This record gives sequence, C-alpha cells and structure tokens, in this order.
Amino acid sequence: MADFLADRHAHEAAMFERLRIVPKLLAIKNARLGRPLDEHSLADLVSEVTMVILRKLDQYRGDGSLQAFFAAFCDFELRNKFRALRRRRAHFEPLDETHEPAAPMPDDSVDDLALRALDRLGGVEAETIRLHLFGDLDFGAIAARTGTTAVNAKSRFYRGLRRLREMLDERGDAA
Repeated sequence: MADFLADRHAHEAAMFERLRIVPKLLAIKNARLGRPLDEHSLADLVSEVTMVILRKLDQYRGDGSLQAFFAAFCDFELRNKFRALRRRRAHFEPLDETHEPAAPMPDDSVDDLALRALDRLGGVEAETIRLHLFGDLDFGAIAARTGTTAVNAKSRFYRGLRRLREMLDERGDAA
C-alpha cells in the first residue's frame, strides 16, 4: 500500500483490481439490512463509495487490512443512504396517529437485530464497535482515528456492547 501512495500512477491497475470488492461488499451489506436499496440505487452508491475511497485513500495508514478500510466506507455510506431514504419517506408519508410499529417478524435473524440495535445505539460507542468489529482496527488505531486514548476507545467499546446487550434483552422481554 505504501508503494501505491508513493507512486499512484504505477500501481493504478492493482488498486482498481482491489476496488472490485466494493460492489460485493455493498451488495452483502444491503442484503443484511433487508435490501433497502434497489439495483439502480445500489449501482449509484457503488460509484459514490468508490470515489470517496479514492479521495480518502491517503488516510489509510496500514493499521488494518485494505479490505477492512474499504468495508468501513461501504458500511458508513450505505447506512447514510439508508437513513436518508428513511427520512425522505417519513417526510413524504403522513403518519397515521393510530399506527403502532409492527412487531419484528419471527424470522428476523440475530445479525439483523444486532445491526438494527447498533443503529439505534448511535454515537461514539456505535462508531467504536463498528471500527473494531467491522473495520478490524485495534483500540490504538481507533483512538488515533477518533482523537481519544486507547483506554477510552476500549471503554466505549465495552460500554457500547453492554448497552447493546441491554437493548436486545429488553426486546426479548417485550416479545
């Protein structure tokens, strides 16, 4: 990777070969979220994410794998697009005052429930969990990226996991 950053033109073909994983990562992540994006929106997002990755490639320090670096951008951009879709739908679809949220379907997978709980958790704890679990970064790398200490990053991670467990336990009690 350092070779690429030093001489981008000489290694362009190798980098574009590595970027071929972006559509696969986005398709998998989209499927895990229940396919909120259709085929065309997903293709647009692939282009957007690829451009973001190429613009921010100089931020890659080699702390984790290049695939994990790409996956972090894919996850972040897909979730942003999904949130924007939800906001747009909520803005244009009037809410029924008597409407109650539907109970989750019994066939919801544990992964989907955990990802939705992570979205609800939000904040620095959710960001730390994503960086550690999906970005494959250690607490030192997370601390450097978020501008905190490794001890603080570790605390945020375990506090976030505890809050996630509580959220999922509450869901189990309500069912």
